[in-house]
Amino acid sequence: MRVLADLNSLVGLVHDWWFDLEQAVYDEQTKRFSIQLGEKRRGPYSGRVVTVTGAMGIRVIDEAEIGINDFNQIQVSPGCVRLTSGFPVEIQVDVGSVSEVSVETDTDSFYAPVLNY
Repeated sequence: MRVLADLNSLVGLVHDWWFDLEQAVYDEQTKRFSIQLGEKRRGPYSGRVVTVTGAMGIRVIDEAEIGINDFNQIQVSPGCVRLTSGFPVEIQVDVGSVSEVSVETDTDSFYAPVLNY
């Protein structure tokens, strides 16, 4: 079931879940960025999926260069969704006028539209 949520609710679903930066996927054709998350540091990374639609490009700032990170925040500003870790890692997803951030669990998909104004 798809459930409309606010950003704080989405953060609550992913905070302190783990991801492997190498498993991040950006598909230019579908304008979709996604990354799988797991409850444990060593995986498996399949319990939840964070997806950003309307993605126009991504930038990864990875000062830690450790690959495996814990999820900390989802922040939205006009034209950009920032996914951050407690380690110095940030994924910046440039978004178009029609986009959303979603978190899929085993049972539901929670989403928040990204307003670009």
